[in-house]
Amino acid sequence: MKKIMCLLCGLFFIMTVEAVSIQCKPALQNKIVLIVSQHCPQCKKALPVIEQVIENKNLEKNFQLLNINNQIDRNYIKDNNINLRFVPTLIVNCQYHVGVFSKAEYEKIINLKEGANNEKP
Repeated sequence: MKKIMCLLCGLFFIMTVEAVSIQCKPALQNKIVLIVSQHCPQCKKALPVIEQVIENKNLEKNFQLLNINNQIDRNYIKDNNINLRFVPTLIVNCQYHVGVFSKAEYEKIINLKEGANNEKP
């Protein structure tokens, strides 16, 4: 099972994925959620970059890390109707961003969240 997860994780990043909007539950609003697997090499690449961007923008209170290998995290994913197909998945402003991106791309994705929050009265 581990080999399949890693293989799928590694092969997936050949494809281009655009952000997909989801119906946002209240628990996900104003959150930055990263979903990873402990067996995914791509997740291990994405996590430190995302954590650095989050820290630089002082958004730690909005950040939530979920590991699909943890039952509590899987329950959270299920309870919030998160349709997870691949990891790493970053959910920002109720949009899925799947795969590993550069630091600049993560900053752009997270800036969209900040902009959306600033537009609200």
